[in-house]
Order: sequence, then C-alpha cells, then structure tokens
Amino acid sequence: MNRNRHIYQQNSTRLHFHWLLVLSILTCLSALSPPDYSRRAFVAAASVGALVAPLQPCAAIDKDQSISTLPDSSFKTLGYGQEEYTNSITASRDTNISPREAYDVIRDRIPPANPGGSTQQRVLDVGAGAGVSTAVLYNELGYHFIDAIDWSADAWDENVVACPDSVKFYALADDYFFQKQAQMILQHQDAADAAPVAQTASSIKYSIICYNFAINFRKAEKVAQQHLTDDGILLAPVNDKADYWYKQTYYMLNSQGKVLWKSAAEVGAWSVQFQPDVTSDTCTGIWCGGFNSFRNR
Repeated sequence: MNRNRHIYQQNSTRLHFHWLLVLSILTCLSALSPPDYSRRAFVAAASVGALVAPLQPCAAIDKDQSISTLPDSSFKTLGYGQEEYTNSITASRDTNISPREAYDVIRDRIPPANPGGSTQQRVLDVGAGAGVSTAVLYNELGYHFIDAIDWSADAWDENVVACPDSVKFYALADDYFFQKQAQMILQHQDAADAAPVAQTASSIKYSIICYNFAINFRKAEKVAQQHLTDDGILLAPVNDKADYWYKQTYYMLNSQGKVLWKSAAEVGAWSVQFQPDVTSDTCTGIWCGGFNSFRNR
C-alpha cells in the first residue's frame, strides 16, 4: 500500500513538472514577435482583389529551415538544381520540371533586368510549376516583380519555400488570368476618367512573358500583341505545326508579334517537347484535361 502510494506520488510529481514545463514554453513563445503574416496576408489580399484570383501562400517554410535564416529578398524553390539535361522530372501529378536545356534558353535569351529599372520591368512567368523558371528570372536575371501563374498549385506549394512580396502566384490558367485582367480594365473604365484608365492598362502589361509549356504560334502572337510593353519580349516553345503537341521550337516575339529569334530543332541533345497547352481544345495526351483535374479557371 505504501509502495503504491509512493509510486502515485512520484507520477503526480512528474506530471506536475511536465505541465509546468509546457506552461513555461508557451509563455516564452507568446513573448516572441510572430512572423509578419498579417502584412503578407494584407499584401496578398490587395493583390488578389483586383483579379479575384486565389493567391497561393508565397512564404511557406522549409520543414528543416527557420524563416529567420532566409533573407527577405530571396526566392527559393526546392526544385532549383534538380534539373537534368535531356530529362524532365516529375514535380507533381500535373507538373514537370523541364529539362535543364529549357532553363538555359531562358538564361541565354532573356536579357538581364536593367540596373535600377527592375521596378518598372514586370515579368509574367506562365506555367511556373515548381518555381524553377521563377528562380532563374528572379535570382539570376534580376527581375523582382513577377506574376507567376499555373493552373495547378501543387508543385508550387510543395517546392517554393521562400518568396518575397514582389512575387505573386496565381493558381490560374493563362487564358483565365488574361480574362480577369480584361475585366479589371473594364471596371476601371467605368469608374475613372481616360487618364487613369490608360495608366491602369499599361500597368498590367509585361516587359517579359515567359512560357514554360507548348503553345500554338497564333496564341504566342496574340499574347505578345496584347500583353507586352512596347519594348517587351515573349519567349515560348511553339508547336512546329498548329495543334501538333509532340514537337516544339523556341520562338522570341516582340510586342508586334514579329519573330525576333527561333531556335534550332534540337537544343543541345534535347529534342524540344513540352507539356501541352491544357486550355487548347486540341490538347493531346496524358497532360490534358481528360486525364487530370484541370478546369479552365
């Protein structure tokens, strides 16, 4: 009986100590300044409100890394450095990391941001996937104002671990993203005079548009004419034949839709083939809407 009482008292003492330890830890944590999530949420809400688009969290933390060790100005994705020459790598059910040759083309053909002028140079990264192209544009080429879009957010959510406020991700297909922008312009036309309208319209055009999936030439031409600044450029893998999704060539277009450059049939040892444009009615293969969760949204 005494022995049992002694064991009970020992257990009670340990339990009491554990509760005191938990309470002490919670008290210490409450005294720390929390990360500035409210500011990020406010910026996200302000950015998304105009497009009525779901902005994905852009500052997720790597499980093995504290946010305090990441500079505010950095963009980091776990996909960066995983690229392989001639081979694509699965990033999610709906997204691949392209062969390294694709990112070499981005590096070689898109000029670096003008020193001191990056605030005026906005980039649209289409088919951003796991954020590898975004990392090249931001960290290597110096473009710090990027709208990254992809109809599937899975690869972005799983790989992007540090993202500054100047980079926005929209889980939207490109066609729907542009439709929302057009609706925003119409709303401003109804609510403002001609001068603010012109300023608003020019503010959503891009110095650089970078596609990371295959599109038809007519689409590349139309997007360049409608969404580039006067001196902007569009880079995209374009189908060799309309609606033929098994072979592409890189094109660079200006804001008039004129071809400035066209790649060879092969880039290094890689015969250029990308995932197809899922918004196209002629989309063919396992990456298209019949085989995944795509909805044109």
